[in-house]
Amino acid sequence: MCSIDIKSFILDKNYTYYENLSIYIDENDFNILKEHKELFEEVKTYLLKFSVFLKEQIEFKEENFINEQDILNYLKENKDLRVYIKNILDYELTHIKEHRPDIIASWKYYEEFERMCKELDGRA
Repeated sequence: MCSIDIKSFILDKNYTYYENLSIYIDENDFNILKEHKELFEEVKTYLLKFSVFLKEQIEFKEENFINEQDILNYLKENKDLRVYIKNILDYELTHIKEHRPDIIASWKYYEEFERMCKELDGRA
């Protein structure tokens, strides 16, 4: 069995948004599908609708994505949670801080969190 990418048969060439998208189907199944024009058109219509929905979902996720800076900003405004997380991290990272400070030093956002805690709460 050999699978083939049928994106070019389903999506218009203008669908550059989906350059990383692939739609694979077994080659034998695709040949059968092509023989049944009406079914092929139904599958094509379904996949086109699905691709629009997929694009909307991707755009929604990108617009509403919470990044590391958003989390730091939230913790900056919420002292109780910031102190709670700081206590947990201090406890859980004791061993790694002692034996592998190079690893901790590579954590950019953790360093920012530590700096923020020191500035706001007087503890690093």
